[in-house]
This record gives sequence, structure tokens and C-alpha cells, in this order.
Amino acid sequence: MKAKKKKLLIVFLVLIIGVLACLSVPAVRTLQAKYYLSQKYDVKMSEFKVEDYEGGHYTYVDALFIFNDYYWIDFSYEFSYDGRNFVVRKNDNGWYDDYQLEDLEKWSTEWLQANADSSIKGCYFDTKNLLNYYKINNIGYSNPIAQEDIKNFLLDYVKYDYIKTIYYYIPENSDNYINEHEMNKIISKTLGVNLDVHAQNKDNTLQREIHRGDEWTSHIGI
Repeated sequence: MKAKKKKLLIVFLVLIIGVLACLSVPAVRTLQAKYYLSQKYDVKMSEFKVEDYEGGHYTYVDALFIFNDYYWIDFSYEFSYDGRNFVVRKNDNGWYDDYQLEDLEKWSTEWLQANADSSIKGCYFDTKNLLNYYKINNIGYSNPIAQEDIKNFLLDYVKYDYIKTIYYYIPENSDNYINEHEMNKIISKTLGVNLDVHAQNKDNTLQREIHRGDEWTSHIGI
């Protein structure tokens, strides 16, 4: 009888420990994410607020019609800080975030205005552009991208991203403006790489959107 009670107690304790472990994982992951952000941006952990998150899980890609290739998706977060909402995730190379998308869009636009044409309005960037830059330049995610790096960021962007979208103003009430073909030539010559640009009405604004799929991402653009 005592042995049976002892086995039941062990099973009960194992279940309790298992439940507590499962409940603690989100808290531990959140602390890891906040610590990563605080170290990268030199900000107190308490200043980063979790707006939403999705726990780690398996997902799959279809393969050979009836077989599926399963892989692990780690935690995905939407954090807010200093008026921005952004994505924080973890992959095989560590924690990463896309907080700097607004900075990169602003710096890129200013650089193109100064070096190509002042009527350029903005660019389209998303999370993978950040990841590509870090990968191509063999830089750790914990290193912020500086404004002086923006030309190299733009060059990597137009070389490796299929969207390559740069916007420029259409002057109001005027047919005398640079068409897309001419603007393509101007910016392509400035960067030394062919790309596509698109004319946009100057009333349009640049906005960030967060996409919650298997792997959360953001984009900023018109």
C-alpha cells in the first residue's frame, strides 16, 4: 500500500513540475527577449512592453504531396517601445528584432534625396531585409545598424531583395515630373545596381504593419 501511494505521489509531483515548467517558459523567454533588447539599445528592460506573443510550436511545409517536413518555430513577440511596435523573435542564430525599420527607411530616404533626387519619398523594407544585411555582412543581431552604414544597407537591399521598391513624389497639378523610367536610371546610376521605383501621390504616408503568420514579420512602406 505504501509503495502504491509513493508511486502516485511521484507521478503527481512529476505532473506538477511539468505544468510549472510549461508555465515558466513564456516568462523565461520574455526575460531573454527583454534582456537582448536592453543590451542592444542600452535601455532598461522595464521600458519594453509585451503587446502580444505566440508560443513556440511546430509547423510544416508540404513535401511530396503526402509527406510533410516539420520544423520548429520559436517564440514570436510584438513589443512596444518609444512609440513603436515591432517584432522580436529567436532563430538558430539567436534573438533578433526589427525595431530599426523606421530608422532605416528614414535614413535611406534622406541619403537618396541627397545623392539621387530630392523628390524621392521613401522605401519599402521588411524584416528579412534586416536579416539579410546581418547575414551578408556577418554581423551579430545584437549590433544596431548605424546611420553611416545606410549606403551599404541600400546596396545589399537592391542586390538581394526582389521588391526593391523606392517611392517618389508626383507633383500636384503638374505633368512635368520625372517618370518612373527616368527615376530608375537616376537611382540605379547612383547605387550602381538596377532596381525599380514607383511614383506615388504625395498624400500617401509610410506605415508599419506587423504580420502574424508562422514567422512574425513587419514591413514599412506605402
